[in-house]
Amino acid sequence: MSILTISICFLFFLFFLSRKEKWFHPGVIMTAYWIGLIFFASLQLFGLYSISNWAYLVFVVGLSSFCFGTLYGSFFSAKISMSRKKEYVLDYRLIYILYFIVILFLLYNFKNVMELLNSGYTWAKIRRLYSNQGQVSGYNEVTMSAFNVMMNQFVSTPTIYASLPIAVSDMLIGKKDKKLFGMTLIMMFLWMMTSGGRSIVLWLVLYLFFGIFIVKKRNFQIPKKVKKIMRYSIIPLVFVFVFITVQRKGESMNLLREAYIYFPVGLKNFDYHIQQFENSLQPYLGGASSFYGFIYPIIFILKQIGIMDYPQWILDSRYYSFTILEPNSFIGLDMNAYATIMYQPYLDGGILGVVIILLLFGILCGYYYKKIDTKYIQARNLAIYLFFLQKILFSQVRFYFTQTQQSIAFIIIIIAFVSQSSFRNRISFIRERRN
Repeated sequence: MSILTISICFLFFLFFLSRKEKWFHPGVIMTAYWIGLIFFASLQLFGLYSISNWAYLVFVVGLSSFCFGTLYGSFFSAKISMSRKKEYVLDYRLIYILYFIVILFLLYNFKNVMELLNSGYTWAKIRRLYSNQGQVSGYNEVTMSAFNVMMNQFVSTPTIYASLPIAVSDMLIGKKDKKLFGMTLIMMFLWMMTSGGRSIVLWLVLYLFFGIFIVKKRNFQIPKKVKKIMRYSIIPLVFVFVFITVQRKGESMNLLREAYIYFPVGLKNFDYHIQQFENSLQPYLGGASSFYGFIYPIIFILKQIGIMDYPQWILDSRYYSFTILEPNSFIGLDMNAYATIMYQPYLDGGILGVVIILLLFGILCGYYYKKIDTKYIQARNLAIYLFFLQKILFSQVRFYFTQTQQSIAFIIIIIAFVSQSSFRNRISFIRERRN
């Protein structure tokens, strides 16, 4: 079944190339990426168990839906572009205020983590405690308080996730604001040191790689100063990435084994957990799992003001989307957390949920691909498309809008850019008030 799955991926890959799509088209990247992952998963290295035919079938159906979605999204985007066109600019004042608040918050947390490390805590323990935040009401010696957890989930981490594609799009085709890029790097460093997380370095490198190639294809010239800033900012972040990795895993870690677990093994973990879900006889969650990240903040606010308590369906969504994935599952080797982009949609409606949700995600990716596949690229569209590309190139992990932080990050990117007409009106209003 692995050979058939790879063959279908390859046929979609050839189909997109036959349409003369760019190599950064979402369908091209998704199919090429998963050809590699499925191939290595089929080798069953390090004792990995074989993947069931059902899991392969669900994956093929989901991939097909995504690919068809990209086609419809591109067509829809082209039709809208012919009828109307808005100019968007980054609201630097809003971004500066938000970043300043996050930096102050992270400095406070940084001080606490350094004290814990000096008292004998390890980076592995720091990461475990940070990741085990639970609901906003749950906290520990790293997260410290319910308010701290709330700030991490709803403000700090989403802002950092959003800041990466915003900074890259601004440096490449925006104002090239050094203050904005500098504040982004400070937030990244502080977040990595306080959470033990490392993935944002990979994301930034990915954003820069794709952003530069997308911009170069449109004959944009990247100033030498911008190249220098990017080059010398990445080196120390990579050093921090390696340092935290060694501290968390130990110097004796098997790098190849870690990479194998990080990338291809998620498909087997998906296979294992959908079988567990079906055996539990739990009803499908109807979208609450895939879009938990958008739903949970609303339910949280309603709970805080006394309108309602957490309904059972939101608790079930959290349990099956997160809690059940945290303990290690033995699938030939120990694996947790990563269950692929298909997992949460499957929880929502089985194979039908995978079809609908992957189709919608494909439409969004195709829509914004068409927005940047043009002679004139807006920074807003580039930031959004880079954000989606990261979800594709880490699709071995999860459907990302199940995370509150990722969902709010998407909203931040949307509101960070305002239409040029409304921005001018706002500036005129402020000047009038001053006079």
